[in-house]
Amino acid sequence: MAQEGLFSIKGIEIEGLRTFHDESDGRKRGINTIYRFRIDDMKFCHMGDLGHTLDDRILKQIGKVDVLFIPVGGVTTINADQAKVLIEKIGPRIAVPMHYRITGLGLVLDGLDNFLRGIPEEKIYRVGNEIDFTHDDIADDMEYWVFSM
Repeated sequence: MAQEGLFSIKGIEIEGLRTFHDESDGRKRGINTIYRFRIDDMKFCHMGDLGHTLDDRILKQIGKVDVLFIPVGGVTTINADQAKVLIEKIGPRIAVPMHYRITGLGLVLDGLDNFLRGIPEEKIYRVGNEIDFTHDDIADDMEYWVFSM
């Protein structure tokens, strides 16, 4: 169950920020929770099923982010273009696209290609299924990390 506000799990402080799964303040698809947390001096933000652009108040609450997990598939979340605008506003060091169409998925979503279109190939890192990294491993220039399915 989604949890808003500040809380801790296994020593990790997490903040849940209330947003919506649609552009109609949740009237179509309900509430979404964005989670911010810090692990080993790295700031993470998981946007969940975000379905709308964010206002300045929420952007300020999110603050500086090292790793941003952001939906890009459209239909039931923000689309690729909306995601790119939010990435530009938030300015993470790493953006990880999620919630897009993959082989075998029954949901109708846009594919990853829509999101990656126009991003220079040298900024895209295909990192497999998992990756170990530290704060020092993160480049100063923004990167896009794509995980294998």
